[in-house]
Amino acid sequence: MKSEKPAAYLHFINSFRGFAVLCIVIGHAVSIAYITFFHKHNSADPLLIINEILFDACTLYFTLISGILFSAVLKQKGYLTFYRNKFLYIFLPYVFYTFVFVLLKMKWYRHFTISMDFAEYFSEKFIKDLVYGEGNFVLWYIPLFLCLCIITPLLDFLLHKNRFTQLVFCMLIFSPLLISRMETSATYTFKAVNVIYFAGAYALGMYWGKDIETKMLRLEKYRLHILIAGILASILLAYCYVNGINRVGFVFIRESLFYIQKICFSVIILLLLKKLGNKQPAVLGSIARQAMPVYFMHGVALILLAPVVIEMTRQESVDRINVFILSVLLSLLVIVIPVAIATLAKKVFGKQSRMFIGA
Repeated sequence: MKSEKPAAYLHFINSFRGFAVLCIVIGHAVSIAYITFFHKHNSADPLLIINEILFDACTLYFTLISGILFSAVLKQKGYLTFYRNKFLYIFLPYVFYTFVFVLLKMKWYRHFTISMDFAEYFSEKFIKDLVYGEGNFVLWYIPLFLCLCIITPLLDFLLHKNRFTQLVFCMLIFSPLLISRMETSATYTFKAVNVIYFAGAYALGMYWGKDIETKMLRLEKYRLHILIAGILASILLAYCYVNGINRVGFVFIRESLFYIQKICFSVIILLLLKKLGNKQPAVLGSIARQAMPVYFMHGVALILLAPVVIEMTRQESVDRINVFILSVLLSLLVIVIPVAIATLAKKVFGKQSRMFIGA
């Protein structure tokens, strides 16, 4: 692997991380603002269709980034460091946030007292939420990502061992086109079958991160074709949403199209960001540095803030433009507030704050 200068080498990937967080926050903000305004989720509404097409499945961006960074940077540090960092800075914050979110939800069970019944209920609820990522609607991705970390040595073996294992590795990259993920929007819970879907993007990232400069030069030659493929996937997604098409046989066709769309857009965005060199967008860099607390906290923040913000700005006539404007306002708030909390925690607890806040 060619040696790279980390400063110029990683800035565009870090900016893409910030972009991914921003997309996830905006997508959730629009959905929650809509539900709070209209007291329902109308999947046929053009605003929600556009929101879904643009911002659903953006966790694939995270997965792709993780695969790229493993091959490009983390593998060189060894598996001991890799798993140590995932345990300290992903798993422990996940445990902390799940614990806090379970406590927040427990306030509604006022018929409980601090007793053995309460303790048993809490422990069962905490363990279930921890395993399935049900502490909040954004947490389902964390146990899935931890599964990807566990199988990373296997994927790396497939990538490097011989031609047969590389063929299996290649099949894994394309497997999400047939083995689509089960939709999480209904239950927001971890499903083991979704590991295969996200493993495709993770494997692609690992392949991409191996000699990334050469891969980027090759992709640059086909950027127009890739952009067209992403746009076509978006058009097909719009057709599926308008006509209520979700499954074709055993395949969740929307999820397969999302996989194509998000991979294509990832390539285009990374190529654009890489061209900027060290002149990366400051906003994306700032969000990227606080990516973990923003991701962990934005779900609860949206649920708590949406009714307050909407009540403060409520007008006699509510239209979709107002919903979108308030969604932008909510997005700003649920980024600023977690960043402020993380900054305060870092000042109080120093570097140890990363093990429970995430930054």
